[in-house]
Amino acid sequence: EVRELIGAIYFRTGSFSRAYRFTEGINTPNSENIKGTLYLLREKYELAYAQYKLALEQKQNSLNALERLLPLAWLL
Repeated sequence: EVRELIGAIYFRTGSFSRAYRFTEGINTPNSENIKGTLYLLREKYELAYAQYKLALEQKQNSLNALERLLPLAWLL
């Protein structure tokens, strides 16, 4: 829980590599969304799609995952 919060703070402040290191290995919907967005920024669309799908499997009403997954599905 603490690592997830620290990762979210690093993500929001723009420290993307630190955010990834803190969320790596954590399987919560929020951490999966952060990792998916990091993959999107690196234009790794298939990996981002997979991360958002994992987030939706864990939390079916994850608005962050839904908002990003639909355009990705259209793109892919």
